[in-house]
Amino acid sequence: MKFLVVDDDFVSRSLMNTILSRYGVCDIAVSAEESVFAYKRAFKSGSPYSALFLDILMPGQKDGMDALREIRKFEKDRKLTIRNSIKVIIVSGLDEPDAVMGAFRDQCDAYIFKPIKEDKILGACKKAELEIRDRKCEEDR
Repeated sequence: MKFLVVDDDFVSRSLMNTILSRYGVCDIAVSAEESVFAYKRAFKSGSPYSALFLDILMPGQKDGMDALREIRKFEKDRKLTIRNSIKVIIVSGLDEPDAVMGAFRDQCDAYIFKPIKEDKILGACKKAELEIRDRKCEEDR
């Protein structure tokens, strides 16, 4: 399993990295622009991400929703099926109905509200139909 965590907040990034590193490789980006670059680079190298944990509000020219739309367009242009598309989990402090509905309209797979907790991350993975397993448990078998 390979994850991309995108958040401009250091604490949020670190916490998600700590949680997700138990389940796979975890890369980090600090802006929407960087997230799109990392996603496309991983896809083109033949080692795509399984899931993207994406904050909405970030500094720069693009926000998280812009990144989500650009990634979904990239996938559509390559005729990827839903099964072959990256799972996108929005992680945000925005709990307004318009923000949540907009994220699902733009084809996110799950939406969780900050503060970040492991049970929220794992619940979102389940909702997005990601089959994650603790790497340590797998190694012990």
